[in-house]
Amino acid sequence: AIPFVLLTLAPRYITAPEVNLFFLVETILGPLWVWLVIHEQPSMETLIGGGVIISTITIHSIQALKKT
Repeated sequence: AIPFVLLTLAPRYITAPEVNLFFLVETILGPLWVWLVIHEQPSMETLIGGGVIISTITIHSIQALKKT
């Protein structure tokens, strides 16, 4: 519940695209936490999808830093 409250309050302090990136990261970390806590191994498609999202976020962040 606490992460959702923080994500609800986040738009007051950061831009909407940054909030969206946090939602994407949370989507990636969900299966990771399940993997670590209850040892349910994610499928290869899940791992590849997570890699694509992490790569996209990294590229976006680097491009944003270069603009400033």
